[in-house]
Amino acid sequence: MFADLRVKFGQPCQILGWGHTDCQTDPGFNKVSQSDFIKDYLSHQARQELFGHQSPWTDQEINAKAEKWINSIGINERSFFSGTVSEMGLIAARRCLKNAGFNPADLKLIIGGSNTHERYPSLADQIKCGLGQSSAACWDITEACVTNAAAIQSGVAQIRSGLASNVLVVCSEKATILANRDKYLYSNLFGDGAFAVLLAAGVQDSFLAFDIISLPEDGQIDLIYKTDDGFEQNGPKVHGFVGKQVVDFLNKFLTKAGIDPSEVDHLIPHQPSRKTLDLLEKEFRKICPNFKGQFHRNVETMGNLSSVSPGLIIASSIESGVIKPDELKVIITFGSGLSIGAYAFR
Repeated sequence: MFADLRVKFGQPCQILGWGHTDCQTDPGFNKVSQSDFIKDYLSHQARQELFGHQSPWTDQEINAKAEKWINSIGINERSFFSGTVSEMGLIAARRCLKNAGFNPADLKLIIGGSNTHERYPSLADQIKCGLGQSSAACWDITEACVTNAAAIQSGVAQIRSGLASNVLVVCSEKATILANRDKYLYSNLFGDGAFAVLLAAGVQDSFLAFDIISLPEDGQIDLIYKTDDGFEQNGPKVHGFVGKQVVDFLNKFLTKAGIDPSEVDHLIPHQPSRKTLDLLEKEFRKICPNFKGQFHRNVETMGNLSSVSPGLIIASSIESGVIKPDELKVIITFGSGLSIGAYAFR
């Protein structure tokens, strides 16, 4: 953990613009309900195990299973993308640069963030290739769902140190490929999406604080993992980790950053499930009762987007006017490792 969360180098870093994929308007996206997922996406083997008998399976059976899952996890539907991770990233990157009125040829650094990028070399290289010629350097960062915070922190550090005058950060996840479709328990959690943010040297710093911690000890590194058979997790222990350690980390982050919870306008967490978000919000409000800001969630209609969730919420909420530029936003991310990351900005 960093000794001083408010440490700044010589050059202030400001945010010039955000961009995101929009599953309602961007080509290649398909909104899939839980019932449709069971019928059209889940494997035959998984359906047999789910219903306990051979096909056919009636609509009544399918809808009943879907409703049970929705009541438990809170994910009603998810976004599936037919293209690649880099294609989604390009959609978000182009929208971000357009919103900022920024010429792609002037980019100095592109940082990609993804846990599901399927190609070599980096996602950042693929984004650069898609945007056209520039002198931008490229690299990727991966740290499970905390990739969001790690990638943005890396970009801010490059600006503050003077090594880059601008940085495009792009996180893109085809998280629907994380879980094996033979396993109903995990494969109906994830969605697809991307976001981008453009950072640049400025007069006033947009960011108040960053912190990231990794806690792999005592077997915690094995609580969320990916095998040849797909995504696996120890759900009860991960749920408990969020309710205790993530909440404690967030409280300490605000204290060390000198941020009173009453000043926070928007708290934007990673989006694993409604059940986990309910616990996070309840426990955080318990220890920080003066927090009166908005607790954001989009998991009901998007699913778990891994590293993308907070950034997509920010970008889409700024676009819709739900989040105002001068409001204080605090982001808390957590995932495999087990790792936790947080940052605050205006």
